[in-house]
Amino acid sequence: MPLLVGYYPKDTLESLRAGGDVLGVVGFGGGAQTAATLDVPMAGGDGLYEVWRGGRTSAGRVGRVSYAEDGEWLFASVAVTTQPGVEEAAFAAYTELLAALAARGYPHLIRVWQYFSGINDEEENLERYRRFNRGRHAALKGYLARGLRRPAATAIGCAGDGFYLYALARRQAGMPIENPRQVPAFRYPPDYGPQPPDFTRAMRVNGDKAYLFISGTAAIIGHESHHAGNAAAQFDETLRNLEAILAAGGLTAPRVAAVKVYMRPGGRPPPLPQPWGDAPLLVLTSAICRAELLIEIEALVVGGI
Repeated sequence: MPLLVGYYPKDTLESLRAGGDVLGVVGFGGGAQTAATLDVPMAGGDGLYEVWRGGRTSAGRVGRVSYAEDGEWLFASVAVTTQPGVEEAAFAAYTELLAALAARGYPHLIRVWQYFSGINDEEENLERYRRFNRGRHAALKGYLARGLRRPAATAIGCAGDGFYLYALARRQAGMPIENPRQVPAFRYPPDYGPQPPDFTRAMRVNGDKAYLFISGTAAIIGHESHHAGNAAAQFDETLRNLEAILAAGGLTAPRVAAVKVYMRPGGRPPPLPQPWGDAPLLVLTSAICRAELLIEIEALVVGGI
């Protein structure tokens, strides 16, 4: 059954939900929003909601995890406090997420998004993003030991004191895709913290169509950031990485279904070239996982098998 994603104003959500195929709704702006499955406190977005749709869905909760499933896809979300720290928050959110997926019979993580405040700040002499990586790995250790695959992922800063996570999972595994221009994130050297990030650059899923979930992508070559302080050059380098990942994904007649851009405050991306510029676009203002990075771009690409 098809998987669809789009960005919609609030006054369309009721009619979309009436179709019975909505897996999840994510709002960006936080606090006052009540129409979303998960509200992430973040600037930008032009009041649009991210809506994931599949087949006929049923919804429920496992502990603090909300989910909706259609027999092939499961969308899950959870929000926890970052007290006493983001490492503990990441461990708790992932542990509860994995338990919910196991309970519902969707053991394979395909795509994960996580947002938390102060991503570049220090917490007990270690950057909060690096603490997050330790907490995530501690929760994923058993998952990876069973031979299950790291998902595509995005980790971005937001406001507030919560840790916000949402994910897509399936009954069948996806195929991890790496960028030939970059070192796999989970093989980064110790320069980037005591635990490298547990994600893959993209995840390909073959179903009714081929889906390529591209992780948050920035101006990194090998394992090093490039073009510090130069937003235009970082934008161009990021596009080169996106093109490399798209080529590695091997989709037939690929079509970019959705693009999300994260910019540090004061930034605005120039027009995206084709094929990225033809897709629905959501632009958000946020901190990026490395302090020197000014822009990050993610996408969903759909094509033939």
